[in-house]
Amino acid sequence: MSTQYTMWVHGSGVQVQDPSPLIGIRRTGSCCLIKMPSFHNAWFHFAVPTPSVISNAHVRIIQVWLEFDSTQGHYISSVRAFHGHYPVAIHKDLRLEGGRAREMFDVQEKVKVETGICVSVKVSWVHL
Repeated sequence: MSTQYTMWVHGSGVQVQDPSPLIGIRRTGSCCLIKMPSFHNAWFHFAVPTPSVISNAHVRIIQVWLEFDSTQGHYISSVRAFHGHYPVAIHKDLRLEGGRAREMFDVQEKVKVETGICVSVKVSWVHL
């Protein structure tokens, strides 16, 4: 059996694709609090520190995990993972919302890591 590794990035390292419509961003020691106005969607990006070789063997990415807390009318509608600029996981038409939760997303195929990994998350407004 091969050895498995887990790499995490703290939520305070999130980058907002377009911060102009946001009401506020507050990074704390425990999380990143983002306030979005109603009727707005936004993309958030997490650069995952990823070794490409461990013990003389290339690392492969097989899953992406996301821990979140979605409140006040917004939900996670899409999760994508990129290996460099190539998408390796695309999960659309999601409806992840509510209190603190953790979700797992499979990568399309076990990708041999040769460049950086980025996880992108789209947060959408609940249209009633």
